[in-house]
Amino acid sequence: MQFSAITFFNEIYLNRGIALAISALQHNSELTQFFIQTLDEESYRVCNLVFKDSSRIKIFSPSSIESDLKEVNEISSGSELFFMMKPICILRCIQRERIKGNLIYLDADLFFFQSLTLPNRNETSSVLLSKHIFAKRTVGHAQYGIYNAGFISFQLDKDESVAFVEEWLSACFEKIKDRKPGISFSDQVVLNQIADRSKHLNFFSDMRINQSLWLINVWFIIFTD
Repeated sequence: MQFSAITFFNEIYLNRGIALAISALQHNSELTQFFIQTLDEESYRVCNLVFKDSSRIKIFSPSSIESDLKEVNEISSGSELFFMMKPICILRCIQRERIKGNLIYLDADLFFFQSLTLPNRNETSSVLLSKHIFAKRTVGHAQYGIYNAGFISFQLDKDESVAFVEEWLSACFEKIKDRKPGISFSDQVVLNQIADRSKHLNFFSDMRINQSLWLINVWFIIFTD
């Protein structure tokens, strides 16, 4: 299955984002285009140096989303800013590049150890969400979202995919503006709400795809039994 991918990061996540892109390209011959949205000039400069000879990498400067960055900076900071920027970067990439086919969003701290194999979608699905696999000690983390916002696959031949991202972004703005003092904002919690009322989703749960410390004691059981 041919697909394109997108991630975003700033200088803090620069090394991890570069490692993600390199590993994704090395292990996935069917990855036709990897889009990187940089959030600051240093990330943009370094990425252009590292990937200057890669025809499969396309790098967007922070100026390409300048108005979005300004708007988000006015209402959020720190990790909340990153949560808000996720649906923005996905949507702007789709709009700018007029992408068709499969687009996969990847968090910048992911890394590929093998080629990606996704389950088959049903004919009506436009978005594929992965569910967290929680270890017993982290099952309480489900309150922060049961779907993994760090790995989402969009079938962009279907209009519902773009509508899903637009609804996710709109709900994020609404949630962060109306949150009570002391209550943190998370895009995964909002993703739960959007997914619950969408009719065009497929779900899968696979420990080989985007699982980390949530799952660590399960892995120990697998390899020590």
